[in-house]
Amino acid sequence: MTRRFLVVGALAAAVYANALGGAFIYDDVSQIVPNPWLSSVSSAPKLLMSGVWRFSGMATNHFRPAQMLSYLADSVLFGKTPFPFHAHNLLYHVLASLVVVAAVRRWTGSEEAGFAGGLLFSVHPIHVEAVAWIAGMPDVGCGLFYALALLFLMKAQDGRSAAWRAAAAAAFLIALAFKEMAASLLVVWPVVGMSRGGARRAERGVAADRETAPRSGRALVIDVALLGFTFASYLVWRGSALGGLSPVLPQTSLGADTLLKNALWLPVRYAAMAVFPWRLSFAPPYEPVASWLDPRIALAAAALAASALAGVRLWRAGQRPAAAALAMFPLALVPVLDIDLTGWTLIAERYLYVPTIALAALGGAGYAALRSRAWARGPAAAALGVLVLAGAVRTVARNGDFRSDVRLFEATAAQRPDSPRVLFNLARAYEGDARWPEAVAAYRRVIEREPTHAFATANIVRLALQMRVISADEAAARYSEMVSGRNPAPEFLYLYGDVLLLAGRAAEAIEPLTRALAGDPSHLETAVDLAAALDLAGRPRESLEVSRRALAIHPAATGLLSRLAIVSAELGAWADAEDALERMRAAGGDDSRARAAVDSIRAAQSGAAPPPSTGKSP
Repeated sequence: MTRRFLVVGALAAAVYANALGGAFIYDDVSQIVPNPWLSSVSSAPKLLMSGVWRFSGMATNHFRPAQMLSYLADSVLFGKTPFPFHAHNLLYHVLASLVVVAAVRRWTGSEEAGFAGGLLFSVHPIHVEAVAWIAGMPDVGCGLFYALALLFLMKAQDGRSAAWRAAAAAAFLIALAFKEMAASLLVVWPVVGMSRGGARRAERGVAADRETAPRSGRALVIDVALLGFTFASYLVWRGSALGGLSPVLPQTSLGADTLLKNALWLPVRYAAMAVFPWRLSFAPPYEPVASWLDPRIALAAAALAASALAGVRLWRAGQRPAAAALAMFPLALVPVLDIDLTGWTLIAERYLYVPTIALAALGGAGYAALRSRAWARGPAAAALGVLVLAGAVRTVARNGDFRSDVRLFEATAAQRPDSPRVLFNLARAYEGDARWPEAVAAYRRVIEREPTHAFATANIVRLALQMRVISADEAAARYSEMVSGRNPAPEFLYLYGDVLLLAGRAAEAIEPLTRALAGDPSHLETAVDLAAALDLAGRPRESLEVSRRALAIHPAATGLLSRLAIVSAELGAWADAEDALERMRAAGGDDSRARAAVDSIRAAQSGAAPPPSTGKSP
């Protein structure tokens, strides 16, 4: 069995080796790079009691302390470079694949089933989004500890109750701390636990007394009570950290009736993605089911009936683990069936990381059943080899999409060329790569499909200014028209103030920047610009106050620290200026320009020539 573990672990690592060179992309860029809480272990208590975006001042429903502590370890040990974060996520996937081998083996009583299930899980292309994208770590970590909790519960079921139950509860809590999707274990475990009863005999050296012991209903009740207590403790923790279980309202509100229709259809949609993972997308096309007469409702009913019938027949035929795995797949999806809460893509490949544990068990049980028949051993092994090879090739190829924002959204836009949201993200990716003409072209494609898309229009103006196609005054005039409405977005006000500042009109920039910061107090660039505008307009004390308030949210923002040092020097607060320079260096910033400015101010006020700047404090 050890050799089989080594094969699965090596394969899981090998198929994702080409993902290790990927950059920070999409959410990684804003979640990791500017996050000051990932710079010191002293921030661990904050990460345990905050949402993932709280460092920026933004409130969300995303409570993932295990993810953020993993990021903290990577950042403190290796710095904020992508490789260690990718390697850490891959390590979780390798471990998850090994645990799936052990869990499926114990669940089915078959070493062959465990090996086959682990192979299928390790190379499944549906996992690429979760494993190759650093921000997919919550799903991978959740899957690892979810599988561990199942394994420990099965060990407890086989006679060593107390210690393994405690270990299962701990694994369940960690899985929840990675992602709330782990809550489905409350309904999954009773199904899995019941499927292991009966007079089943183990295969190939797995001890029968450890693998086939009957499970009493009373013991299952105790298990569920323990899991329920763990889940309740998690909810208390989550509520204390976020100020409520889900304090932020969802982006959409489709209504209970529409949500029910889609909850019926989505397991079928996800099953199709998992079984036929060839046309994968970062933003899979999904049109919500709006009517009970939609053909998808009839298809969902037929699929549900067929699945139930297959489960009953498998159960009666003695293939109880396979029947339970068939039920586990939709049950594990329950937490993501409310599309009001799942974000702009509505559905996502990464949500299938946990449910494919069931798929691995089902595939492994089927493989073991075929291998038990002499005539089918060769064809079964050949079929498994073909599936593993095809999955590995598809996974390696898809990893390339996650190497950069440009590659990711070029691939996504090729599949969804009419999606304004996808094209907008593609334009932003081109901007990040300094490919400004291509960014402008992408923004224009957005406007062709959605003429009222104000952000695309605003960004075209900004890029025209950066490419010197128009002047700062011309850009300011265009932004002035955009913000003349009743409630302009903070981003438009920021852009207007920013170009006024570039045009040397600092006094005029103060009003839109003040409104922008009031609308979004966490926006760092707005705070930096407003502090600069106030200082240039001869209002240094107000500039100082803006910098201090913003630094409470962004303590390592070097632009704010630079402004704080300069304004403090202008006001003669030399100790504050030196403190700001010291904090700037501690944050990894280059303080040479700010030091030169402070020294010049000191010299001007004392009447002496400024000393040469060394970039270091005396």
